[in-house]
Amino acid sequence: MNSSLRGPLFFCALAFFALPVAAQVPKTEAETPIYPGAVRDAALEARRQAERKEEAEEERASRARERAMDGTPSARALSSSIKVYRVNASVEDVMRFYRQRLDGKTEYGDEMDSRNLAPGQTTPVVYGLVFYEDQIGGGIDQNTEGFECFGRAEASVEVRPLMAARAPAEPGKWIAEASWWWFAKNLKGNPMYFRVGLLDVGISKDCKSWSPRTLIEVSVDVYQSEEQVAGEEQEFEGQEDRAHQQRVAGVAAKPPTEPELGMPIYPGARFDPELSTGLSQESEKYYVYFTDDPILKVVQFYEGRTGKKAIELEGAKGAFWVVLKGTAPWPELGVLIEPAAGKFGARPADKTVVSVRKVVARRPDESPQ
Repeated sequence: MNSSLRGPLFFCALAFFALPVAAQVPKTEAETPIYPGAVRDAALEARRQAERKEEAEEERASRARERAMDGTPSARALSSSIKVYRVNASVEDVMRFYRQRLDGKTEYGDEMDSRNLAPGQTTPVVYGLVFYEDQIGGGIDQNTEGFECFGRAEASVEVRPLMAARAPAEPGKWIAEASWWWFAKNLKGNPMYFRVGLLDVGISKDCKSWSPRTLIEVSVDVYQSEEQVAGEEQEFEGQEDRAHQQRVAGVAAKPPTEPELGMPIYPGARFDPELSTGLSQESEKYYVYFTDDPILKVVQFYEGRTGKKAIELEGAKGAFWVVLKGTAPWPELGVLIEPAAGKFGARPADKTVVSVRKVVARRPDESPQ
């Protein structure tokens, strides 16, 4: 388990409670209450910060995938703060402190959407408790302090005797974890995600006793505002457009030759570098030409030059494939001949569009044709 404050969820039962106490929802990290007497744990804090850095890298990769799929990535984190504290108090006592200071609810809907907030506003606070079950243990691989004994395969610990000196949160129920979370929007319009997490670490390594010890983690993540996301996307689109125009200019300056295509070029056809570049991908290239000759004349030319019979495209009357390698409609090397009317890039005099498709590198998930 990576996080010391993400306790043994797999042997705990989840339950939620709400307390109808009026409380001021913190809008800054400085306003977030800290349990009296809690002391910072620098070593554990550094480890959690390193883990958060790894998570941020994963988030960046996810945003890149979102942009590649639909061009609408979510906001990225501008900053992350994590502080970890230890205190010699039971998690139940610490929980009661935060219930009084933060309030909390268990059911929520649109009111927790940070996009609905105006600058300076917060959402309500949501919180939940995780209880120990009647038995814990049985070969669970735990790296968290306070749970070392549960790594032994023969471990199977009765909760009630272990917690004899500990007041339950309610009859027969002792807390393993607790967490509170909420959103705010700062005066610059940046969404902020707040979380306070508690973890009971009072169980001895030999699983024979318990003492009041709790870990507290307070984290605040600040994200891009909607305006910042839009600005970043506009800049990205501008960079993409400039890169595309550079590729078009390169293709226009050096049109493909017949040896490079592996396919005859129709005499007098006009090469379209813009359309060719736009259709091409890393693994497959398209080379698009227009001619004012009729389709059947173009088909006869390619049949004669290649020795291959043209195949009329199913469901597209008047469109033909001449395939040199692979099979239609996605050959490794072939030429698609179809009417130019209505095609992007076609001029009024154009009658036929000729598109050469050439696979230059098969994708890992693509089988040979």
